[in-house]
Amino acid sequence: MKIEIGKNVSEIGLAAYKLVSADAVFFAHENALPKVSYEKTATRLENDSYRSLVFSDVSTAVVSGEFAEIKQTVLDERYLGFRGVVVAITDASLRQAKLVYCTLNPDELTGLVQVPSYVRIQGENYTIHAAKPDAFDAYETSEYWCEGEVKGILLPPDLGKLSDYDTKFPFATDLSIGEEEEETDAEEEAETTKSQDQVTTVVLATSYQGADKTKAKVLDDEAKYVLYVDTDAMAEQELVKAVSAQYGDLISGQLQVLDLKMLETKSNVLISNFGDTAVELQIPISETMTQQNICAVTMGENGKLQTIYGTKQEADGQNYFVFRTNHFSAYGIYAGIGETGETIKAESLRLLQKDASPETGDAFDPKWLLVAAFVFAGLALLIQPFGRKAI
Repeated sequence: MKIEIGKNVSEIGLAAYKLVSADAVFFAHENALPKVSYEKTATRLENDSYRSLVFSDVSTAVVSGEFAEIKQTVLDERYLGFRGVVVAITDASLRQAKLVYCTLNPDELTGLVQVPSYVRIQGENYTIHAAKPDAFDAYETSEYWCEGEVKGILLPPDLGKLSDYDTKFPFATDLSIGEEEEETDAEEEAETTKSQDQVTTVVLATSYQGADKTKAKVLDDEAKYVLYVDTDAMAEQELVKAVSAQYGDLISGQLQVLDLKMLETKSNVLISNFGDTAVELQIPISETMTQQNICAVTMGENGKLQTIYGTKQEADGQNYFVFRTNHFSAYGIYAGIGETGETIKAESLRLLQKDASPETGDAFDPKWLLVAAFVFAGLALLIQPFGRKAI
């Protein structure tokens, strides 16, 4: 069985060919390959089953030319489209193919990527006799998309050595089967730092002061994310309108807005809702705002304004407003005035006291009161006959 993608297909949805087994998927496109698309349901963190490969059971993709552009397409490793080898048939009569791109996952036990010497296409074996210079570029960032750590790449004899290619793979030497490289102290330290710093901040376009210092920490989740700080004029307008309706007309500087998006790097999907998984946001604020009663405001998925209370903190000479959320869209830092300011002050103080309260142990469970009642009732029934006077 084979899968054929017509040249007029411009997008393919996540999991479109889930559990569809074939020896290869064929693309009729000469250059502009299809992109990956997904529904809004896939942007909720708990819906990870919605974020599965387009071609989950196919490991060979056949393109019409060796110069087909891979980036930003369904075959790009940064998207959940395909994992395997992308080849172009160079001689059908001799059953030969050229390796265009490789995104094979490493072996679970050895951590080695074994590049095959041939691929199966429509029941025939095609020898991989050559490879493009950038065929292994995906492994420069393997930690973001590979299922497991890549410790080396093994090539068949026809493809020579990894050092023959342009790829800047982390290992300087080629590995043979059975060989392992010792991890240096520097590499261990880099891995530790990488695991602790799981969110990278990228500023796209915003006038928010200190936007590059905006930070996010995903709690209880080991996945890697990128926080995008941007400007969204329509979202800002909607937020300003909602805040004005609830708290009154705004004055200059009372509301500062920035648009936040969280990208899950393993799927390249923007996660809009983290469900039960909390995200701690640190938004830089000015010295003036540290003297005011501030809170965060955002538009919820139900279209209503949400007010989120937090605390002011200082780190490395920068003042931050810190709060927890599970929703990503446009956020505003709002300074309350009058009664609104007093309400924000009281709620923020209550939150601060709650966070500072020490754990006092498990709370009393009412079920034990019921158990005790049954025990005492049983004892009363046992004691009563012996307590009666004889007549």
